[in-house]
Amino acid sequence: MFSFRSHPRLQLVLARLKKERDGHRPWVLRSTFILVVFIILGIVIGWEFRTKTFHGNFSANPITPGGRVLSLSLDVVSVDPIARVVTLDWSILDDSCITSSYNTGDPLPSDSDCPLVNIYVDPNLLAPTQGNGNQPAQIGSSALASSDLSSMPIFQYNVSSLLLYASSFPIFRTSLVMYSTSGAIAGTSTKRTLERSPENYPFDTYASDVFMFGQTNDTSEFVALSIDEPTGIAFGFYVRGERFPDASAPPDPNAPPDFNDFVNLELSIKRAGLVKTYVIVVILAMWSISLGLVVISLKAVVFGHATDSAVLVVPAATLFAFTGLRSTLPGAPAGFDFVGTLPAIGFLLLAVLPCLHELGRELMYPL
Repeated sequence: MFSFRSHPRLQLVLARLKKERDGHRPWVLRSTFILVVFIILGIVIGWEFRTKTFHGNFSANPITPGGRVLSLSLDVVSVDPIARVVTLDWSILDDSCITSSYNTGDPLPSDSDCPLVNIYVDPNLLAPTQGNGNQPAQIGSSALASSDLSSMPIFQYNVSSLLLYASSFPIFRTSLVMYSTSGAIAGTSTKRTLERSPENYPFDTYASDVFMFGQTNDTSEFVALSIDEPTGIAFGFYVRGERFPDASAPPDPNAPPDFNDFVNLELSIKRAGLVKTYVIVVILAMWSISLGLVVISLKAVVFGHATDSAVLVVPAATLFAFTGLRSTLPGAPAGFDFVGTLPAIGFLLLAVLPCLHELGRELMYPL
């Protein structure tokens, strides 16, 4: 019986197809493996360099024993490097006065047991635009600045109304100034102005200080403030806090006895690692494309090698693509870019100049 597959010519064709198919399999497998490796690598890099939540050294200071303590939550909301403002949300989590009343079986504490607490923030550290429903307009914008302790509270904490559920939430917001030079309170080392300017994007760094304290409304007795829950992410920024004095540091003999009850923080602010990585990749891509066009132009005009005419439309398309790429950079300052866009456009100009020179030579000396 005749078999179609037994035909010698057909067997030769099938053997050739099988050989070609087997030869393509390693290429497909290698490509798939490389693709999977790059996907895993991209996920790992993105996860490792993602924006970290706000954290820092908030170890418990030796708070004055036997005194009242308010536990606070600190949430970083946003960072504006142009306006030099960092916004923080504060909320009162716990009051040792209420806790001690519950532990002893006493009834709900009254105003005499747990008096009102006024919370003050150094007005010289607050942004001049601060002010919303439950806090006054910024002192620095309407009154004489002074090095004295603030006499105008930014928030008043009333225990009685809070326990009776007849109060607003104990939450308030502060907008703090970011310094372009070293902070006066924290005593950090002096840095160049460029490092703390948007001109140094994405390697610009900033600093800000927080000085906060609480006093009872009737006797002005200091109430200790403790940061127990630091949290929050400012989009595109990494924020770290350091509390002073540190618990491990020796006590300052010149400090007042209640100094440890204050909140004295230094905030260090810089761009997130993922933002820096993305900006570097985009700038390298812009430079590589521009330099590639320079090489193509030199190859065609100077060295006389033929080049496809379709390449001539690349510089014009690239010029618009560069501006679109720059708009995707997270948190990039408005205006011109002297590191990415300017050199790339300069390279494009170098790519066009040989073409213009050749065109001008042909017009002046036609064949």
